[in-house]
Amino acid sequence: MAEKNEKTRKVRDYLEYGDMDFSVPHQPDRPVCTTAGELLDLLTADVVQAVDNLQEANETQQELLEDIMERNEEGLSLDEFLAKEYQDRESREYLVEGAILTCTNSKRDMRMIMDEVKGREYDWGHEELPTEKGPDSTKVYRKLVVTSDKGGSVDDKKYATIHDCVADENILGFGNCDREPDNPAEMEKLRRYHDKMDGIFVREEGTCLQLMKLEKEWENYIIDGEYQTFGDDNQSGITMTSMLFCKHGGFIYPVKSGQEPVIEGFEQFLVEPDVNNQEEIKRYMWYFFRNKGLSIECVSGILGNVATECEFNIKRATSNKNYWGFFQWDYKIRKKALETWAKENDLDINLVSVQCEYAYWEMTNSSFDIFLKSQNMRCSYETFLEAKTEEDAAIIFATFFERCYLGDHGIDENNQMYYEDIQGRIERTEGAVDIRTELEAEEKECFR
Repeated sequence: MAEKNEKTRKVRDYLEYGDMDFSVPHQPDRPVCTTAGELLDLLTADVVQAVDNLQEANETQQELLEDIMERNEEGLSLDEFLAKEYQDRESREYLVEGAILTCTNSKRDMRMIMDEVKGREYDWGHEELPTEKGPDSTKVYRKLVVTSDKGGSVDDKKYATIHDCVADENILGFGNCDREPDNPAEMEKLRRYHDKMDGIFVREEGTCLQLMKLEKEWENYIIDGEYQTFGDDNQSGITMTSMLFCKHGGFIYPVKSGQEPVIEGFEQFLVEPDVNNQEEIKRYMWYFFRNKGLSIECVSGILGNVATECEFNIKRATSNKNYWGFFQWDYKIRKKALETWAKENDLDINLVSVQCEYAYWEMTNSSFDIFLKSQNMRCSYETFLEAKTEEDAAIIFATFFERCYLGDHGIDENNQMYYEDIQGRIERTEGAVDIRTELEAEEKECFR
């Protein structure tokens, strides 16, 4: 359910001018009040409008929930259905810089607004309003601008938080608002802005930005688990199920997270997986390393090792007292190096994508080269790339990267270190074969 609903919303939350100090002159968004009577009239009208805004918020939310529930064919409760419905990968995507947004009240059409005080009509909007691509040709779509910048990013795009909600800074105008000005003060604001810009730019941008009054933070829907947070003050991220209410009567909502790749190919599958979903993690890792240019044999070998170490299960991956993560870094040296690397790059090591990125960095920057005596096989990143089968790739990866040795070790005739065998060799190779059988077929199906 949403954190705000008809039970938790209050009229005072939807006052459009109630939080302004009218003793301070020349506030840009404050209507001009020269007498106590004018101020009283404005505040009275504001309360009336707040009641209407509150009703609009509740009704809009209910319409959205009813629309969702129309897809409920199993007779589940709303909470049960939302939890089930939002298991898909797209709904859990966190919004990043460039996410595409629109508003329930957005309109692309030009419109004429009558100013009864001045006895004249004002043109707003333009036939060729600039807009991003979206599913509804009657709406305007704009990109989210992220300014909270709490350190998290994906593909060099900053994660948004609930505080990226400032009009004309984070949230740009969505063309014309379907609702007219609610009161004389709003009409006055439109008039002043129109005259100031002599009608040129306003015809292009519409009324939305001038009427926009946003809440102080986005609303997150509770789906499954807690939302990821960013920064020292733990600001919550926002996802494809988050919404931002405008006190002029509309909900701003995302239609694309901004994480969608520009280039078609493996990148289209690189959406941050749910850390508690083993199947999502397995598929993410497959396409992550395939996107790095590694062969099917190599990727199958990597995933065969991860499956043996922790079965793509985050609890198993982090419960070992000596080793941590999906790639089992030892606490004494390698995990500390991971933490240092992540801190320098403002990354969260708990993300699957970050662990994969560091594992790739580590394997490509390693000089580790040893001889596996039981297999008569030299193991390094170079020989890993040359593996002809997924079984060989699994063994080489386990040796030079996982370093999970079993039995005696020593120095060979060439003064190179060797090991007799590795732990779980059969499980690692069989796992690599099984994963290749499954995901190679899926990959071919996707790229037919």
